[in-house]
Amino acid sequence: MIVSAPESKNIQRPFALASLVETLSSSLGPNDAGFLQRVYEDGLEKYRNRLHQIGFHRLDTVLDAGCGFGQWAFALASDVEKVIGVDVSNNRINVCNQLAKYLGIENTHFLVATLENLPLPTESVDGIFCYSTIYLTDYRKTLKEFYRILRKGGRIYICTNGPGRYVYEIIQNPRSTPDFNMRLYALKTFRNTLLGRWHHLSAQNGARIMSPSATKRRMEQIGFHILGIGPEGSVEVTRMPKKAEPFHSATYLGLTNVFEILAKK
Repeated sequence: MIVSAPESKNIQRPFALASLVETLSSSLGPNDAGFLQRVYEDGLEKYRNRLHQIGFHRLDTVLDAGCGFGQWAFALASDVEKVIGVDVSNNRINVCNQLAKYLGIENTHFLVATLENLPLPTESVDGIFCYSTIYLTDYRKTLKEFYRILRKGGRIYICTNGPGRYVYEIIQNPRSTPDFNMRLYALKTFRNTLLGRWHHLSAQNGARIMSPSATKRRMEQIGFHILGIGPEGSVEVTRMPKKAEPFHSATYLGLTNVFEILAKK
């Protein structure tokens, strides 16, 4: 029987958490500092609501693939037995470890690793949660690696970007900082996609554009069974009193913006 981890009292202290986030931000570059502050500015409840909506609760071990600064991992931690967070950034993993210590959350474990080569045993997790990261990898390899580590019957959730997201970034150039130019990143992403580049994808080198149909087809070829697919925030397998609000619009200038896929092995 899966018993939910006890919720940290410090999660309920938003002002204290905000103070810690502000302190941690001071040691980061402008882009990372802004991202850290944004993801924690309203607390964790919005993430918990989304996780419940897609059925990511009462599981044993869940991988947060591309965990960033840990907001989804900590939201997961109160409803599952164990969370493993993986990211390529040492800085982000260090922040996650400091936040876990402050919040008193003991059922999270954070690792520096790539999603294409995860340091986890075969069939070792019951759930894989991957929000806004897979497009920075060779997703063909990443999806195979996800299939390898997921137990039979386990669930996988992926949220990723279509062309509309990058058109928006080119036109609007949102949240650019002295150490990160969003418009240039989006232009490089179009270049990578058009030229068929799969290697050395990053915030500096650009990502790859993904599409719902091609991603679904790739997942089915690997062996996943699709449970739901649609715009970000639309997939629902657990009835909620009030459906969680999406973080992104479905389209931009008629193009697919951000989409999600829920599947099982």
